Amino acid sequence: MLVAFSRNHTKDGIKRARCKHCGDTYACGSGSNGTTNMNTHIEKSCKKYRPPSNDSRQTFLVKQSNMEGSGSTLATSRFSAEECRRALAAHSR
Repeated sequence: MLVAFSRNHTKDGIKRARCKHCGDTYACGSGSNGTTNMNTHIEKSCKKYRPPSNDSRQTFLVKQSNMEGSGSTLATSRFSAEECRRALAAHSR
């Protein structure tokens, strides 16, 4: 979750972490100001953060070669972890 924050310093030189989504700032640094408060912010408090979708119905574009061998077309596809596991197992035999 730390990629959701950027490091900043106040005018007094105090380290702060700013949420890249909503702009809230949190104390950061070694010792008592760890990452727990930032992780909690992203998971529960940040109003603008939207986690990546795990929707299995979502499709993505793939480039497919034409049968004639010249050119290509775009098609939609879905990722299946189970199909990927089967293909990997078949390939490793």
